[in-house]
This record gives sequence, C-alpha cells and structure tokens, in this order.
Amino acid sequence: MDTTPNANYRKVVIARIAATLKPLGFRRKAMTFTRAQGDVLQFVNVQASTSSTADILKLTVNLAVYSEEVNQILNPGDDIGCGGWLDNHWRDRIGSLTDDRQDVWWTITNTTEAENSGNEIAALLVKSGMDVLALHSSTLDLVPRIPIRPGGYNERVVEAWLAKQDGRDISP
Repeated sequence: MDTTPNANYRKVVIARIAATLKPLGFRRKAMTFTRAQGDVLQFVNVQASTSSTADILKLTVNLAVYSEEVNQILNPGDDIGCGGWLDNHWRDRIGSLTDDRQDVWWTITNTTEAENSGNEIAALLVKSGMDVLALHSSTLDLVPRIPIRPGGYNERVVEAWLAKQDGRDISP
C-alpha cells in the first residue's frame, strides 16, 4: 500500500471529485470516473504527471466520450469495446473549459492544497464539464463534434458514420 504524501494527496483529490460525480451517475475505477449516457460512455480522468514525485502531486483532468457505434464503423466485428484512453472518440482537457482556455495542471504539496484542488476541480466539472459532456450524450451528438483532421482518422470516422446514416456502405 502506497503511503507516500503523493498517494495521500491523490486520495483527497479523488474523494472530493467523487463526492460530486457519483450523484451524477459516475462510477469510479482508480482515477477514472465513467458513466453511460445515451448510447455513449463518458469519462472524467484524473491524470498524474510523470513529473510528480513521492512528495509532490501534479495533475490535470481529461474528459472523453466513447461510442460503440463509431467503434463498429471503424472496427467491424470488434467486441472488445473501449479498451483504453486512446479508444475514446472525443477527448479534451479540463483547461479548455476555463476562461483563458489554457491547459491546467494543479501542483499539490500538502493536504490543504489537495482539498482546495479537489474542490476547484469538482466546481469546474459542475460549472462547465457536465455541460460539455451533455453536448456528447449520444453518438448522434458526438460525431459532428469529433475534431476533423483532413485525411486523418477523424475525417474517416465522420465520413463513414454519415454514409451509414444515409444507407451507404463505405469503409472508413
């Protein structure tokens, strides 16, 4: 069992976030909260930085959405589902929800900072995070919001999904 200050700070931050997200239908596994919403899975992930130490916790929060329907367009017959963070079809950092839209990392060196950071993150999730996830509450909502990169994966996903909606069968 990890008893470093870092591990204790994580517990405090996660507890503050859990108190906010669990009543909204999220389940927790390690540092990731998940809920089914419509036909998609929504994620809130607390990511610790690789520059964290035993005494200092640096973290940010990621939001993501996964659609099994989009997965089946990309990977017909795949029955694995969402196997990892990179399988999500839409991802963003919590910093994109702030007024200055800058990536946000919290640096925590004591329990008070952990409590304050956990409260700040929970408040930001309530103020803006749930609204952003609500925009991605179904595959129908999700696909038009998948960022398009010409010639890339996302363009093929959107093209294939739209073709499927029109009754055309094309491979992404």
